[in-house]
Amino acid sequence: MSQRSGNDLMLCRVLGARVRATRKAQGLTLEQAGERVGMKLTHLSRLERGVYAPSYRNLMRLVEGLGMAPADLFAPVRPGECDDDEARNN
Repeated sequence: MSQRSGNDLMLCRVLGARVRATRKAQGLTLEQAGERVGMKLTHLSRLERGVYAPSYRNLMRLVEGLGMAPADLFAPVRPGECDDDEARNN
């Protein structure tokens, strides 16, 4: 298993935070979102926590299933967007 750099870990956390925010804004549970996007609940949970780097296929499932634009996932990081306290509380 290869080690991920600090930048890779930060990007996974930001991506996960954006997916979580979108899911919650739509009033979906992890289980409902997983069914909608075709991902196992465990994978979606790990993705939202930033410990799972999704494949291209799963990124496209997320975009389509949650009605996101790809740019929503890859926009520049905003200050405070992925604070540790926020990640622990969601």
